[in-house]
Amino acid sequence: MTQINIIAIGKLQANDPEQQLIGNYLKRLRWKTNLVSFESKIKDAAQSNKEENEFILSKLSSLPGFNIILDEKGKHFTSLEFAKLISNSFNNHNHINFVIGGADGLTQATKLRANEGICLGKLTWPHKLARVMLAEQLYRSYSIIQNHPYHREG
Repeated sequence: MTQINIIAIGKLQANDPEQQLIGNYLKRLRWKTNLVSFESKIKDAAQSNKEENEFILSKLSSLPGFNIILDEKGKHFTSLEFAKLISNSFNNHNHINFVIGGADGLTQATKLRANEGICLGKLTWPHKLARVMLAEQLYRSYSIIQNHPYHREG
């Protein structure tokens, strides 16, 4: 069974509008999805970043599959290219793990665990909105792969 895991830093509350949007997109998918989030309680930024990346690495160690990080230096994809990446990844792996780091980013050790890095654009996005954008693109990819009319070209 195909599964998508989204490992993200920072927790969303059930009544957050972003959480409602994410839920709306993910429930449309026929792929099993799992959202794992972590919020550091440490106030020191360097220590917090270290703890966040240790959490991410522990999750990636326990979750098999193709690892994709969201990274400002990652590749830029069109929606059709992203759908092809998802389709090809599922051809070779049962799980795809997406990683959204914290405000101070991902460590080199975490980046080395990635099979692919993707960029959501040149603008900087809050982590909550990055999750919404990823959820929407996952649903868009699903619709492209299934030839559903949600994605319209041109």
